[in-house]
Amino acid sequence: MEKNKDRLITNLMTKFHSLGLTIKQSIADADWLIVSTAMSVAGSENSPVVVVGTDTDLLVMMIAQATPIMDLYMLFGQNL
Repeated sequence: MEKNKDRLITNLMTKFHSLGLTIKQSIADADWLIVSTAMSVAGSENSPVVVVGTDTDLLVMMIAQATPIMDLYMLFGQNL
């Protein structure tokens, strides 16, 4: 089963990359990668950043690190 999962991830990454999307794969803590990427984009671009998730850890990490000048939002819900 792990081999199928790895193959799916590799195929998705290849497809997304071919569409011009930036791809980041987390080795360990995906929550930290999601939040640090959102913070980086929110701090450097003049466009809103929306993080979509159901994990309260994401929300807590974002609140702890966000600054008042960041246009950062979280879409949070059980049925995402």
